[in-house]
Amino acid sequence: MNRLYELLKDHSNLNLEVLEQHYLALDNEDDERELGRRLILAGLIKLSGIMEIALQYDLFPKADSVLRRLAETRQRHQVIKPKTHTTRYRVSEDDVPVDQIELIDIGVNLPIPTPNLKSFRDTSTDEKQVTDMAYELAQMNQVQEAEMFMIDAQEEFPKSMRIFVLLAWHYCRCQHFKDAIKCCHAGLKLNPSVFPLVEYMAIAEQALGKHLLAINHFQKLACLPRVKPIWYMQLALSLERARLSMDAKQNYQMFLALNTDPELQQFAQQRSSILAG
Repeated sequence: MNRLYELLKDHSNLNLEVLEQHYLALDNEDDERELGRRLILAGLIKLSGIMEIALQYDLFPKADSVLRRLAETRQRHQVIKPKTHTTRYRVSEDDVPVDQIELIDIGVNLPIPTPNLKSFRDTSTDEKQVTDMAYELAQMNQVQEAEMFMIDAQEEFPKSMRIFVLLAWHYCRCQHFKDAIKCCHAGLKLNPSVFPLVEYMAIAEQALGKHLLAINHFQKLACLPRVKPIWYMQLALSLERARLSMDAKQNYQMFLALNTDPELQQFAQQRSSILAG
């Protein structure tokens, strides 16, 4: 039985015929999450609307207390003072998320890595459920809702590295690089060993053309026991822009020895050959 479908049918203003069409299109008629995802993507209802109904009728009994607290937090921070026009939210509905950063002055596109939330130790069931919801919103490109949900959740779980990493990733995808850097700084101040934050900070710095700062952070990443090949490429790019040609060439060669991406392989080979000449 799909309880979400039953609740929306009885307690929402959704067109019943349209709701039934989405329900019948499910591969698994009991998949409440997929039904919610389809309705949100179709613009028929917002996550906040589903949450309100779900909480009122105990659809998510395990997470109801924390979601209620998040809803209360959202209400407290909705008001924007006309004189200052300040808000703790940064993303607008006009922001289009991307999965690659286009470095126009360099002539290459580099991927924004998806965070591996499973690598973080669970601090509580509530925290995990909330971060899963936030991640799903971001994956559905509900950029404003995702940011609001993440920031509200951060107030509820101020030491959650999952939320810091998610928010940094989200800001990079929305090309809010300065906000990504601020987020990374705040998280690393609490826990300097969270290297995904170092990675997102380096990516954001490189995108802003702050190559000396990016070099420092990519060098830290390159000293880890397990190194991603792409880090050598990113380090080489910033070294080259900083006119450190020999170091750049060396890192391009390190990348070439480990990389499997043919497009990036060709670019790195070209840059290495130019620097060698």
